[in-house]
Amino acid sequence: MRAVHRISLITSPEERQAFERIGIDLQGKGYFEIDESDPRWPHAHRMAVEFQMLDLSYAEFTEAERRGATYLMAYGAWEHGYPESFQDGGYERTTYDSTKVCVSCGVGRIQVSPFRISGAPKWGSRSVRMLCCIQDEFFVTPESWENVFKPFGIECREVVFHKTGQAVDNMVQLNITSVARLDVKGLRFNDCPICGHRKYPYDLTGRYYHPMPENTSAPIFKSDIYWGTDAAAWKTIIVSQELYGAAKKAGLKGIGFLPCRAQGINPEDSGKLDRCSVFAPIPLRVLPPRVGEDSLGLNS
Repeated sequence: MRAVHRISLITSPEERQAFERIGIDLQGKGYFEIDESDPRWPHAHRMAVEFQMLDLSYAEFTEAERRGATYLMAYGAWEHGYPESFQDGGYERTTYDSTKVCVSCGVGRIQVSPFRISGAPKWGSRSVRMLCCIQDEFFVTPESWENVFKPFGIECREVVFHKTGQAVDNMVQLNITSVARLDVKGLRFNDCPICGHRKYPYDLTGRYYHPMPENTSAPIFKSDIYWGTDAAAWKTIIVSQELYGAAKKAGLKGIGFLPCRAQGINPEDSGKLDRCSVFAPIPLRVLPPRVGEDSLGLNS
C-alpha cells in the first residue's frame, strides 16, 4: 500500500519558495502530490501544518492486497447523474419513506419506490455507476447484473423515467438487503441531539483500510452503521472476495474497491499523520484522472 498526500491551497510566494527549497517543483501549480515513503515527506508535512494547507490523503493498494482481503468496501468510481427531482429534494419524498428520516442527521431513509431519472444513461465502456449524492446504492447495466451479480443470488430493482414512470431498459439498481456489523473501535462518532442515532464521520486518517465486518455469508451487504456529517448519512457497501473476483474477471468499470481490515493504527503508520490530514475513502473529485487501471480498485 502507498499512502499518498495531495497538499494544496499553496498561494503565496513565501509558501512556494519554502517547498521549492526542499526540492518540490510546483511547476506553477497550487498543489503537489507526495508519497509518505518520499524522504521529503516529513518536511513537506511539517510545512503543510505550519502554513495550514489542505492535506488530502488516499491509499493506493496493490492487486495482491485486494486479492488477500476477505472483504472489500465497494465505492462508485463513476458518479454521474442525479435522482429526479433533485433540485427541490423531491426524490426524497418519492423514493424514500420520508416520515422516518431525521431532519437533523439524515438517518432513517428506507427506500419504498424506484429511483427516477430524467433520461436513459449513456454507459460508454462503463457498466456500474452511482447517482450523485446517493452513496449507498449501485446502478448497473442489465447485462452486468445478469452475468456478475445474479449468479450470487443478488436481486435487482427497476429504475424508472421521471416523467412517464416507465422502466428504464438499460439500467437496474442492485437490491442490497443484507447488513453486517463493523469493527469501529477507536473511530470518532457523533450522536444526533434530535433522534439519538450515532453516525461516524468518514475519516480513517492513519488507517486507510475500511473497517472489517463480522463474518457473513452474504456476497454483498451494507454496514450496520451510518457514515457522514451534518444531514448527510449513508452506509458503506461491502463485498466478499468471491464477488470481487467475479467483478474483476468481468472487467466491470465504474466501481472500485478498498480492502477491509480490523481497526487500529498500524505501528508503521503511527505518528505519520495528524489532524491536518483528511483521508479520502474514494478517489477525490479534485484528483486528476488516471489512465488505465484505477489503483484504488478496478477500471474507472
